[in-house]
Amino acid sequence: MSPDRGFTLLEILVVLVIMGVILSLAVLRLAPTGSEEGQRIAAQLLARLELARDESILRSRPLGVRIEPERYTFLLAADGAWQPLEGDRALGETRMPGNLRLTVSADGRTARAPGDDGDDADKDPAPSLVFYPSGEVTPFTLELRNTGTDRRWSLEGFADGRLSLEAGETAGAR
Repeated sequence: MSPDRGFTLLEILVVLVIMGVILSLAVLRLAPTGSEEGQRIAAQLLARLELARDESILRSRPLGVRIEPERYTFLLAADGAWQPLEGDRALGETRMPGNLRLTVSADGRTARAPGDDGDDADKDPAPSLVFYPSGEVTPFTLELRNTGTDRRWSLEGFADGRLSLEAGETAGAR
């Protein structure tokens, strides 16, 4: 008689439990945190604003950005009105994921969100900030905030067209 070869049911279950624990730890480690996602979104927004500034110069036309708490939309000045920039993958409308929200103050005043005071955002797509063909921009401060962790990132635009991003901090750290 030859001895039985193979694994017992108990040995297989122990190996499966160990593999499950290791995989769950790996998934938790690789999943982006709210802080990492916010930093990535803030850097992406900065890159898109720089692209909008450059597009305005190349097109020789003002290019605006309408900022709302849950999205931002790029607008092009055409025929005396602001029209949403359509068909442009890089400068299309972008919605904020998860708990991320935007606020903007331009020229020292906080811009009100379209829809306040009964106006319709689709009828009046006025921009919160404007990039001019000369390379200048409406001075602004744009804040990206994670409402779940209260982590914040600040993008600042200067009149000469420079843009900067300050790393996130919590509201209590200020």
